Amino acid sequence: MTLKNIIFILFAGFLFQSCSEKPDVIYKNGKIHTFDSDNSIVEAVAIKEGKIIATGKNDEILSKYSTENIIDLEGNVVLPGFIDSDGNLIQYSINLSLVDLISANSISEVKKLMSDRIKLVPKGTWVGGLNFNSLELPLDSLDVDVLNELSTNHNLYIVDIFQNIAWLNTNTYTKLQITKETPNPNEGEILKFEDGDLAGVLTGEAVRLLENGILENLDKSEMKDLVAKGSQELLRFGITEVQDRYINTNSIDIIRELINEDKFPVRMYAVLTAGENTFNEYLQKGIEVNYKDKLTVRAVSLDYDGTFSNQDAFLIDEYNQEPKLSIPYTNENEIIDIVKAAVSKNFQVRIKTVGDKALQSALTALERTKDEVNLNQNRIVFEHLEFADKNEIAKIKEFGIIPSVRPETAMFDYMNIETLINNKYQSKWALWNTLLSNSGKIITGSDFPFQQINPLIQIYYLTNRQLIDTNISAAGSNEKLSIEDAIRSYTIWAAFAAFQEEYKGSLEKNKFADMVVLNEDIFADNKKLLTAKVKYTIINGKIVYTAK
Repeated sequence: MTLKNIIFILFAGFLFQSCSEKPDVIYKNGKIHTFDSDNSIVEAVAIKEGKIIATGKNDEILSKYSTENIIDLEGNVVLPGFIDSDGNLIQYSINLSLVDLISANSISEVKKLMSDRIKLVPKGTWVGGLNFNSLELPLDSLDVDVLNELSTNHNLYIVDIFQNIAWLNTNTYTKLQITKETPNPNEGEILKFEDGDLAGVLTGEAVRLLENGILENLDKSEMKDLVAKGSQELLRFGITEVQDRYINTNSIDIIRELINEDKFPVRMYAVLTAGENTFNEYLQKGIEVNYKDKLTVRAVSLDYDGTFSNQDAFLIDEYNQEPKLSIPYTNENEIIDIVKAAVSKNFQVRIKTVGDKALQSALTALERTKDEVNLNQNRIVFEHLEFADKNEIAKIKEFGIIPSVRPETAMFDYMNIETLINNKYQSKWALWNTLLSNSGKIITGSDFPFQQINPLIQIYYLTNRQLIDTNISAAGSNEKLSIEDAIRSYTIWAAFAAFQEEYKGSLEKNKFADMVVLNEDIFADNKKLLTAKVKYTIINGKIVYTAK
C-alpha cells in the first residue's frame, strides 16, 4: 500500500469519526467555567446523548462539529450543575403545599390565612402552615383549642420558621396516634396542660413525629405529585443533584417510580439513616448505583450531636445556660459498629459532628477501627462541621475525611456564641479555609428546607462571611474561601464525595452535560452572588428550566 493510500484511509477515517459524533446540541458564546484540573474557561460545548463530547473556542467546536441545534449563550457565565450535599427533598416538597405564614403580623392574620385554605379543601385533608414567626408573635396564642376552632374536620398544623415548634389540632393528634401517654423524644417535648391533657404543641425533636406522620398518612399518588413538583422547583436554583439525608424505603420507591415515568429531572444520592429499617434492608441487599443515571443509594448517616442554637452541639466547654453540659446522641462504640457494618457492604459513612468534642470523639472512634477498616477508601464525610480545634482538624487528613459545612446555619450561630458559650469559641468557629487546607476538599450543604436552598447565597457566605443586609462581619477573615473553591464545594468536590467525579461535577469530555447558566458574572464581583439568578438549568444537555 502506498503512502498516498494510507493518508487517504486515515483522512477518511477521521471524517467518518467526526460524522459519527454529530452532536445533539452545541452551546456557543458562553463564559463556560469547566472546573477541570486546569480551571479552563471555554466558549462552546458539544453534547451528544447527554454527555459532553468536546469543549473549546467557538470556531474550534463549530468547525469540527455540525448540528442544526445550536444555542447561543449570549456571553453568560456557565457553571457545572450545583450538587447540594444536604437537603430534604421530601419535606421540601411537602412544604410547597403549605400556607406560607411569613407575612403574618398577628395571630388574627394567621387564622385568616389558614381559614382561607381550609375553605378550599375537602374534609379530612391535611392543612399546614409554615414559617410562623415565633420570635415576633406570642407563642401562647396558639394551642389545640384555637386550632380546633378553625376546624375539627381537617388535620391542621402550623410549624414555626425554624421548624422547632409545631401546633396541632385534635384531629392531627388522632391521625398521628399521639396520646397523653406517648413518651417524649430525647430532645423535645409533647406539651401538656396542667391537667395532663395535650396542649397542641410539639417542640424540638417531637416535631419529627409530625413530619413522619404526614409521610405515613399522605396518599402515595399525592406524595408523588408533591415530590415531582419539588424536584422541578430545585431547577430554579441550578440544583441538578441533591445528596439527601432523609431518605427511607417509601421515599426511594416514590423517586424510582417518578424516574420510570420521566417525572424526576434531577439526580439523587440517597443517604440512609443508621438504626432505621431502610438501612438494615440495604445492608442485606447491598448498594444501588446509578439507577437510570438518576438514583444512587450507597451512604448512611449517623448524628453524633445536634444544633448549636439548641445547645445540642457536643462541646468541650460548658454552655453558659442550663443545661450546661450537652449530651451526644450516640457514642464511640456505636460509630465503630456502624462504620464496620457499612464499610463491609461498600456503604459510605457520614457522621454529623457540630461541636469540637463531637469531632474529637468521632476521630477517636475512627482511630479504633483503622486496623480493621480501610477508611481512606470510604470517603467518610463529617457533616455540619462547625466548631473545631485546629489540632483535631489536622487529623482528618489521615483518614481522608471530607468536611461538610452549612454556611447559613453557621453564620446565624455566630451571633449566639457570646450568649451561649465562652467567647474563645469564635476562634474555633467555621474554620472553612483551614478545613480545606487540611483535607484538600470541602463540600457544602444548604440543609434545605430548614435553611435557604439557593446555592448562590450559601456561596456568598463562604466567600464573604458577612450576614446579608447587615454590616456584621464574622471573625476570621482568613477563613473565607475563594469563589472558585466555594463553587467547587458545590460541584466537583461534591461529586467526589459521592464517588461520582468521573462522570459529573465538572464540564469535561465524557461527563454528563449538567450545567447552570447565570444572568450575572459572579466572578467579576462576588457581591453579585446576592442578585444573580439562574437563567437556564441544563441536565443531560437539555434545558430543563428557563427563567421567566
